Amino acid sequence: MKRFFCCLLFIIIILLLVVGCQRLVHRGQQSGWVQRAVSRITNQPAINQSEWIQPLSDNDNPLWGLRDGIVFGISSTEMDYKPGGVWAQGLLRIGWTDQTGQSHFFNYLGVSLLSADNKYDASEQERIEFYPDNLQFVADLDQLINQKGEASQEVLNFLDPGQNKPAGLASAAEIRDDVLRVVFRLSEFDNTKAKIYLIVEIDKKAPREIKISSYNPLEKTKSLKYINISATYGNLGRLRNLYLKDRIANAEDLFGGQQLGSWCFYPYVSFGLDSLRIAADGSITVSSDNDESGPWVSDLGSGAPYYDELKFYQYWRKYPGTYKDDLAVRVNGRENYFGGFINPCGSKRLTAGVAYENFEMSEKFYQGQPFWFGYSYLQL
Repeated sequence: MKRFFCCLLFIIIILLLVVGCQRLVHRGQQSGWVQRAVSRITNQPAINQSEWIQPLSDNDNPLWGLRDGIVFGISSTEMDYKPGGVWAQGLLRIGWTDQTGQSHFFNYLGVSLLSADNKYDASEQERIEFYPDNLQFVADLDQLINQKGEASQEVLNFLDPGQNKPAGLASAAEIRDDVLRVVFRLSEFDNTKAKIYLIVEIDKKAPREIKISSYNPLEKTKSLKYINISATYGNLGRLRNLYLKDRIANAEDLFGGQQLGSWCFYPYVSFGLDSLRIAADGSITVSSDNDESGPWVSDLGSGAPYYDELKFYQYWRKYPGTYKDDLAVRVNGRENYFGGFINPCGSKRLTAGVAYENFEMSEKFYQGQPFWFGYSYLQL
């Protein structure tokens, strides 16, 4: 009988311990501290099976990505080019998501072109439209070019979103082998008259970065020297440290005391391949972060986009075999937030002074040219 009561007491103690642990874990899951701690230490998503985020109907938000990973999309509201406007047109929006799937905006990606005859275009300034489409568009376009030639009216009509309607939001993404891909057809640029498209993709093996590949289907008749993809809103995170091969380039050191250029930007500074760190696997990653101590706090009020309490690095990357000798990293700077093209110098000043605004990798264009952009809780 004594042995029976000892066994019963032991079972009760075990049950109490199990219930207590379940409550502790549940509280941790509710507050997010368990997932956040794992996420920060390992730099990997805290949940085992990341879930895709994508529009399920044409009325849903135009946003694609991974739960507890990166997301990209286009804005459903557009900046009116006046101070205080919300969500700039002509740009891709980039964000991160928490474990619930809630997205948090942290930067824009813009596109600029330089033609063979040195004509320049910028997607934000020209309010270029981004039309989501699927990979069938690419297959049909390639077939039509092979049959008719890129200068044919049939090809030009096919590239015109007004005549060849893009796929709906719900059918834009293709998911195959744990990779999500979305095609973005861009409206015709003003000066070069180029009609390019991008393929943006996320691989579950690298859930916190996107790959952006650029294509010029009119490469013979509208030849381009550069298609640059730039992270255009470094001021939001007040990015000031740029991690190069053998030093950290701080924005104040680069721009402090210099003369402001047009639209109150400090001019671009470039760092060539010899300044970039090449990893043991041959990849090149250049990251940037905020140099202020303590949690990240927005200058723009509680309603503005924010990082939550977790700071992270933003980075550009090239994998082995995808870069050439002319690869460079370029940054410019601002000490007040961009207030739109009508009043670019009249907006709020940044806390703690000048920071990087545009942050990009650049090299001469070739068909299908890829760049990777992402975020990391560890310095890469």
